[in-house]
Amino acid sequence: MSREHLVDTGPVSHSAYESLLELIADSPALPSGGRIIAIDGRSGAGKTTVATALAAALDCPILTVDELCPGWDGLGQVPTLLAAALEPLAQGRSGHYRRYDWITGERDGNIELEPTAWLVVDGVGSASRLCRPSLTYVIWIEADEAHRKARALARDGAVFAGVWDRWAVQESALFEQEQTAAAADAVLTEDPQTGILALGPIPPGAMYA
Repeated sequence: MSREHLVDTGPVSHSAYESLLELIADSPALPSGGRIIAIDGRSGAGKTTVATALAAALDCPILTVDELCPGWDGLGQVPTLLAAALEPLAQGRSGHYRRYDWITGERDGNIELEPTAWLVVDGVGSASRLCRPSLTYVIWIEADEAHRKARALARDGAVFAGVWDRWAVQESALFEQEQTAAAADAVLTEDPQTGILALGPIPPGAMYA
């Protein structure tokens, strides 16, 4: 684990990153001997920021759930698709998935995955029940809806603006079904005043609202 790479922590406190790195390092290895960390939470919560920094610190690849999810109405399929890609990796075998092209609406290629010492999985649904046997550590991120929406629309623009409400309904259904936050090993909660994410409790009633 190479902490000198952990420079830009974005909206996350440095102390939270340091604590996460220690906790992740202490997590039990999979049968493959490696470790797979999932970062889950609603759109715009800051998952990719956290994933990028942790992957740099761990010197490892990121598996982005967006590449598996089959479009704006396909979130419910993510647990099954992702679990199928992760299970062989957890056992020390090669895995794969078919990448979804959000522009064409088609699968555009087969992505091969090889077992690694560390893997970070970034995206909504990454810590669903079917995936958890193949995970060593789950991070849930909870952030204010206004902040989340502003970040998501700044990133994805008008395209996401038109489907925000539709996607949010799917998120609520998925997280209620999977009880993802309750299964998390660590929770990053955003301070609504500063926008800083820190290790802390989830505000009551905030997870699935």
